[in-house]
Amino acid sequence: MMQEPQEIADVSGPFHNSPAFSQRRAAEVEAAMSHYKVMVDDNFHYMDEDERYQHGVFSTAEEAIAACKRIVDDDLEQAIKPGMTAAELYESYTHFGSDPFVVPLNPAEECVKFSAWDYAKEQSKIVASLGTSADKTIGKSGS
Repeated sequence: MMQEPQEIADVSGPFHNSPAFSQRRAAEVEAAMSHYKVMVDDNFHYMDEDERYQHGVFSTAEEAIAACKRIVDDDLEQAIKPGMTAAELYESYTHFGSDPFVVPLNPAEECVKFSAWDYAKEQSKIVASLGTSADKTIGKSGS
């Protein structure tokens, strides 16, 4: 009778030390400590939840919003073309950019107010006024 529990313990021991178990446990711990999840929709595939992905989980709403802003900023930076107006940049974003949003992991927590489209509209004015990345690099070097 003592042999059977020993065999079960031996079988479960390697499982608990496996990389897959460790990764799953780490994800569970991270989710338990985090309160906000950033999800990202694809404007090109509007309303297609199969194109949605999870960007990450964050401890605070502010961290989650900052991550959303970085995603939008990166999209705008990649979309800007020489001579593009703010309106053209924003239109490009609404057709092809990422649409991140914040989801509280605790249903009792308030919804986080962040609109990627509103943020992109304001940022488009700034990015378009600065021009393309090459223009900004030249401007920074003092040439």
